[in-house]
Amino acid sequence: MSIDVNAFCGHVCGFARVRFSFPDGTRFPCIAVHHDLYGLYFPMTGETYTTAPEIEAARNMGATIEILQGVVTPWQHDSELLFLSFVQLIREKRTSYPKKSYEESMWKEIGNSLYGKTAQGLRTKTAFELVSGLNKDIPRSAVTNPYFAAHTTGFIRAVIGELLASVPTNRQVISVTTDGFLTDAPMNELDLTGPLCARFNAHNELVTNYLN
Repeated sequence: MSIDVNAFCGHVCGFARVRFSFPDGTRFPCIAVHHDLYGLYFPMTGETYTTAPEIEAARNMGATIEILQGVVTPWQHDSELLFLSFVQLIREKRTSYPKKSYEESMWKEIGNSLYGKTAQGLRTKTAFELVSGLNKDIPRSAVTNPYFAAHTTGFIRAVIGELLASVPTNRQVISVTTDGFLTDAPMNELDLTGPLCARFNAHNELVTNYLN
């Protein structure tokens, strides 16, 4: 348990309830607050649950952050990278087929399902079962883990937030989705050297180097 903001910066799997405030003039605040009607939105100030990568991104943007209650889950060092072989297989299969082909799309879908499995059963949901003809609760999967699920989404949101923060003020951002955004800023005007982008690229190289 920790209320030290520094404990949530770096390659950390951490989660906290925070009170935050971004500086005036911040174009794209990067801490999400959940609204029952509207889903996630990104206010200038608020109180919410968030992840360590998002805390780091917000701090680097100059936000004032108070950790109300936080926990850091230590990584197990010198252990096997749990999902690496699966991700490498998916990348290998996808690159062996033409983009947008049936086979490439199939392997993409299989790869994307891994994240869904880490979050399966964390919320009450039902699905139609053909055998019984009934709607039944979806159970947890063999890899369901709220820490993995939350860290994955928080890390990607933080990377997007870091990139959005580098968009020049004379450029527009049209829309933002789960893992990308539309902007009139060319790539050479975006800062790809931030700590979160660097961490993302390091993970990506684990897969890329395997293929090379």
